[in-house]
Amino acid sequence: MPLFFRRTETADQITIRYTSTWLYLLIVGLALMFTLSAVKVPFDPEPLKQAIFALYVIVFFIYYVATFKTRREIFQAIRERRITVSGSRFNPRNPLVVTISKAALQEDTDLS
Repeated sequence: MPLFFRRTETADQITIRYTSTWLYLLIVGLALMFTLSAVKVPFDPEPLKQAIFALYVIVFFIYYVATFKTRREIFQAIRERRITVSGSRFNPRNPLVVTISKAALQEDTDLS
């Protein structure tokens, strides 16, 4: 699902590139709710605020379901120390990239 992340797999690694689009949608919704609460409007803003909150819940649920398998894969790679993380969750020019090596990490025998 390209709204949340993009997963590519090669013979030696799995790359998961998260997108920040859905986070910006949530920030816009939060700003809209704050504006409706702080600014006096000529209509009753309560139904609109409730609809925005319902959309928050729906987007969070869809995100949780869509990323369940990926998160489980990442947690397993963390336990096995086969993971590299780079980038930022909030920066669209440098997105969060999780790289999982398929080969088991070789432990160094040269401990200094």
